[in-house]
Amino acid sequence: MISLQLCSILLAINTTPQNIFFDRYTLIPPLGNVKSICATPLNVFAISDNYLLIFDKLSLNLEKSIHFDEDIELVGYDGQSNDLWITSPSSIIRFTIATYSIRGYPIADDINRLGIGLDYVYLDGIKNYSLSKRSGELKYIASFPGNLTWFKRTTDKDIKAYSFLMPYYYFDEAK
Repeated sequence: MISLQLCSILLAINTTPQNIFFDRYTLIPPLGNVKSICATPLNVFAISDNYLLIFDKLSLNLEKSIHFDEDIELVGYDGQSNDLWITSPSSIIRFTIATYSIRGYPIADDINRLGIGLDYVYLDGIKNYSLSKRSGELKYIASFPGNLTWFKRTTDKDIKAYSFLMPYYYFDEAK
């Protein structure tokens, strides 16, 4: 008798998105191949195919998508200037969040990660570079300083190490 009452109570609960007790997830339309994600105090930015997707951080609503004519791979947030740094195979792009303005700096190297400091953006590729935020001057450097905020590409090794973060990713091979 108790199990019959419990079953009828559970089946009677309406779990529509309007129910505040059960509305815990927001569905976002398919994004394509998401390559990089970073967050600011107000937004979440994702690189998907050739698009920069801008989401509201609180509601996760897609606010804007910006198409690039080249393949973009990595995004990093600069908290001092409130800018995004985006890498592509042929350049590094400075994206100003407040005005949606873009400035590109040519670079002929494959960038695996970028570090953001107070005055420079550091690029780790086949060679190491520093890019001045003020002048845009690109220099070769021997080593990176400390106290940098690093953003790096996600590799297959990273995905396999944290497979619990991506439940849609399955592997047939043994660990």
